[in-house]
Amino acid sequence: MFQIKIVLTLLLVGAFATANPQADAHNGHLYARNCLEDQIVKSEQHLFARDTQHAEFGYEGNLGPTFWAALDPSYTTCSTGKHQSPINFEDRSMLQNPPHKLTLKQSLNSLSVVNTGHTVQFNVPAGSGFSLLVGNQPNVPQNVYNLAQFHVHLPSEHHKGKRQYELEVHFVYTSPSGQLAVQGFWFTLSQTGSSSSFLASLLKSPLPKTTGSTVSIGSVDMSSLNAGLQSPRAKFWSYSGSLTTPPCTENVAWSVLDEPLLMSVGQYLKLKELVLYNSRITAPVGAPNMIPPGSFNAAGFSSTENHSGNSDNEKRSGDSSKPEELNTQAKAMYSSQAGQVSSGALSRFARTTSNTLMPIGVALFFGAFFMI
Repeated sequence: MFQIKIVLTLLLVGAFATANPQADAHNGHLYARNCLEDQIVKSEQHLFARDTQHAEFGYEGNLGPTFWAALDPSYTTCSTGKHQSPINFEDRSMLQNPPHKLTLKQSLNSLSVVNTGHTVQFNVPAGSGFSLLVGNQPNVPQNVYNLAQFHVHLPSEHHKGKRQYELEVHFVYTSPSGQLAVQGFWFTLSQTGSSSSFLASLLKSPLPKTTGSTVSIGSVDMSSLNAGLQSPRAKFWSYSGSLTTPPCTENVAWSVLDEPLLMSVGQYLKLKELVLYNSRITAPVGAPNMIPPGSFNAAGFSSTENHSGNSDNEKRSGDSSKPEELNTQAKAMYSSQAGQVSSGALSRFARTTSNTLMPIGVALFFGAFFMI
């Protein structure tokens, strides 16, 4: 009888050790290496369609961000540019009141949606009524930009204090002279199940799942985004950067809303079915974003090359892994962490139920234990 009690006690200890799952790391947010980043904003002449005239690029292996500059002569700026995007926002001087004057409506209508192979891109017809006045400051030349398209990145491209969000949406504006401005929005998982009316309107109709396929959607609800932009507390991270995909053209006016918007787990999972990892390595401010093509070979990084960058990029430069392995590792890390976020969010109900029923189970166990 004594041996039976010992066995039951050990089983109880094991149950306590496994029945109470760990809380989601970092409060349910994705925290990947600060070496993620890539956005599907095509160059000025390729804003609306998949680019078939230049070398294909990707986010892992020998097509990943490390190799972009070597894939096509027109991609050189991806390595040599000194105002590359995305970046990690740390300098509070970049956090400003609305830097642009916005003209907004509550909805967008008659959009053409294309799967570019890297993202789902929503092309906006001319005359949508969405525009911004860049240079809304004294002594700064002003330019009117009109909304051309928007697309999504999973996970976010820009970081805030090395924190990465689950989703970033980029609204791309163009001026008559071909200049670009991008308005970014972060999205994070709601802890209460709240959903985004903006994302709900995107996902209510089937979106294209195969590269090159297109569909049309009737209306997109912009009210929640407009509310965030027009809030008296709204702040924006503003700087002059670049496209986050080849050819990595610079002189792009960036502004990213500081406060992330909320989405439901279901919305996040639906987007994740459509869009694979598509986030580019963050760039050190004022320094080249990518490792120069001549600084690596089949054996790995050159030990004689002096790579500039922030602390995370310096650590990455000293990694003994091959460049294509680093691209693949970054994607694998995202996939693993994304799975942790989604499964963690979906298991909150199980944790709550477990915490509620555990005291009852313990009482019943000890009642049976002492009756033996």
